[in-house]
Amino acid sequence: MFGQIAGCRPETDNGFEAWLEECRDLKVVGFRRILQVMPDDTSQTEGYRRNIRRIGAAGWPVDLCFAAHQLDLAADLVRACPEVSFVLDHFGTNNMAAGGFASWRKSMARLAELPNLWVKFSGMTAYVPEDAGPEHPTATVAAETLDLFGPQRLIWGGDWPVVDLGCGLPGWIDMTHRLLASLSSDERALIGHLNARKFYRLPD
Repeated sequence: MFGQIAGCRPETDNGFEAWLEECRDLKVVGFRRILQVMPDDTSQTEGYRRNIRRIGAAGWPVDLCFAAHQLDLAADLVRACPEVSFVLDHFGTNNMAAGGFASWRKSMARLAELPNLWVKFSGMTAYVPEDAGPEHPTATVAAETLDLFGPQRLIWGGDWPVVDLGCGLPGWIDMTHRLLASLSSDERALIGHLNARKFYRLPD
C-alpha cells in the first residue's frame, strides 16, 4: 500500500488542523467526505470550504463523493477552492437515476471546464443503471467522460468491495480493457497508474 485516502469531516472545525497534522504519519495521500448521504448544503458552508482549503494548503488532494443529481454542488465547491486539487469519484454517477444520462452529461460538461478537477474511472457497474438512457450506458458514460476530460485527467479505480455489487473486480478490469481499447498504450498507462501517482504525489 502506497497510501490511504482517509475519510474526514470538514464540517467539524474543532481540532481539524491538529488532526491533519496527525495524518502525516499515517501514509495519508488524500481525503474524502461521503457527501451523497449528507444534506445538500453540507459542502456549501464557508466552514466546510475553509477546512477543504486547509487540506489543499497542507499539500493533499480531495476526493469528491457526490450523487449524480448533486454535481452542480460539486462544481460550486471546486470553483470556491481553486487552489485545491479534486477528483470526482465513480464518473460522478453515484447513483445515476433511470433516464438520468442527459442531466449527468450536462453537469459533467460544466465540471470539465474546471482545471483543478479530475475524474475517477471507477464505479461503473455499481452506479450506472441499464435504463440510464443510452443504448449502451456504461460504454457511453466512459466515452463521454473521455471526451470531456481526456486521458490526462482520469484515474482508474477498482472500487472494491462495492464493485462486487456489479461484475466483480476481475470483470471490471476486463471491462476497462475493452472501454480503453481505442487509446494508445501511453494513454492507457496514464489512466491506469501514472495519473494516480501524479495526483496523489506517490513515488515513481
